[in-house]
Formats: sequence, C-alpha cells, structure tokens
Amino acid sequence: MKMRNAISEEARMREERQQKTQEELERLRIAREAKDASRRAEEEAKKMEEDEKHQKLLCIREAEFQERLRRLREYQEEQRELQEKERVVQQALAEENALKKAIQKDHNAKRVEERKKEYEEKCRLRKKHQEEMEELRKAHQRTLETFFKGIERRLGVTYDAERFCSLPPLVTECAPLFHSRKLRSSMCTGTRWTIS
Repeated sequence: MKMRNAISEEARMREERQQKTQEELERLRIAREAKDASRRAEEEAKKMEEDEKHQKLLCIREAEFQERLRRLREYQEEQRELQEKERVVQQALAEENALKKAIQKDHNAKRVEERKKEYEEKCRLRKKHQEEMEELRKAHQRTLETFFKGIERRLGVTYDAERFCSLPPLVTECAPLFHSRKLRSSMCTGTRWTIS
C-alpha cells in the first residue's frame, strides 16, 4: 500500500514538473514571439523612416538637378547671344575698315563725305554692339559663377572661371579647370562638357 502511494505521489510530482515545464516553455515562446514582433515592428518603422528620408533626398536632388539644368540652358543661351554679338562686332569692324580704305582711295569729295557719315554711323553702331556684348559677357559670367557655386557647395569642387570662359565649347582636357578638396573630377566625358 505504501509502495503504491509512493508510486502515485511520484507520478503526480512528475506530472506537475512536466506541467510546469510546459508552462515555462509556453511563457518563453510567448515572450520570444513578442520580442520578435517588437523587433520586426522596429525594423519596419526604421525602414519606413529610411525610405521616407530617401524619397525626400531624391526630391531635393531632382529639384537641384532641374535648377542646374535651367541655369545650364540659361548659360548656353547667353553663350549663343554672346557669340552672335561678337560676330556682329567683327563684321562691323570689317565693314569699317573697308569704308576707311575706300575713303582714303576716293577722290570724289561728295562720295567721301557720304562715306565718312556712313563710317561714323557704323562706328556708333559697333560701339553700341560692343557695349551690349560687354553686358552679355558680365551676365554670362554671373550665370557661370552661380552655376558652379552650386557644384562647389554640393561637391566641394572649385573651378577656374577665367580659363573656363576662354576655352572653346569642345575641349580635350578640362581637369585643370577644377580643383576638388574631396575628389578629382575632369567634369567632362570624351570631348564635350558634361555638367553634373
């Protein structure tokens, strides 16, 4: 009888231990799942925050790109206007020289007087074109400086404006124009300017 009671007690205690073990395992499982869920929620929140920051950065970069593109187009338009004005001035100078030579060779007083008036008018117009050209050149320089200030601010790249303005549209080497504190960049691909 005592042995039977002892066996029953041992079985009961073993069952209690198993029950406690199962309860502890269940508690640990619930705690682990809660921890995993919390970690996943944190990761998702962090990912969403990073995605949002990335999207904002993309929007900022897109706006900067559009602004630089606008300035580049403005620069190119000013460059065309400046070249056209230079062509007009060169043509005016050639016409002035031709008239001057004609005046020197002509012995007809009336024609000489007419040509002198024409020469004076051409000189006046040429000076006007030169003044306009100088204003265009100044505006062109301001546009260029504004354009590259944005690059310097973003990339830490400085440039030699005087050399840049003196070069033709197509160049084979442009690295010496730029001096980077953080990086070296030729700022060109092949032989054409690539502004980035």
